[in-house]
Order: sequence, then C-alpha cells, then structure tokens
Amino acid sequence: QKQRVGQLSPDELRRKRQKVSMIFQHFNLLWSRTVLENIIFPLEIAGMPKNEAKRRAQELISRVGLQGREHAYPSELSGGQKQRVG
Repeated sequence: QKQRVGQLSPDELRRKRQKVSMIFQHFNLLWSRTVLENIIFPLEIAGMPKNEAKRRAQELISRVGLQGREHAYPSELSGGQKQRVG
C-alpha cells in the first residue's frame, strides 16, 4: 500500500522508520582515530560521560565482533570491519 510519508503522523513515521535500514558505501570514519576513538567520539558529543562512553564503545565493539581491533586505525581494517565501525 502506497503512502506519502509527508502525510504520516509522527508516531506512524517512527514506526515506518523502524523497518528501514541503510548500509552506507562510505563509512565516514575519522582516519586519525582508532576504532575505539571513532565509536567514543559521537557518544561524547551526545553528552555521554567519557567513562560511560568508553564502556559502551567496548560493549559495541564486542557485539560486532571487533574485539582485539580497538586500537586499529581505519587504514588497517577491511571494508567489512570499517562498515561495522561506521
């Protein structure tokens, strides 16, 4: 069924967005930062305390199977690994 997204209520739009995912071709990683630092950076910008951001970043690294690569730079990662960080 076709729907115009501009005519959806905020709640309807939120439900639709939950069913959409994207995989970006360009990963937008900061090349001068490690995997860990690339994950911590946006968390800190969002206001998360540094120690909590580091704990959360390590949890996410484990979740995507990049344990042991925390201190690697983007240039040292495969395309799939970059995708999991970005």
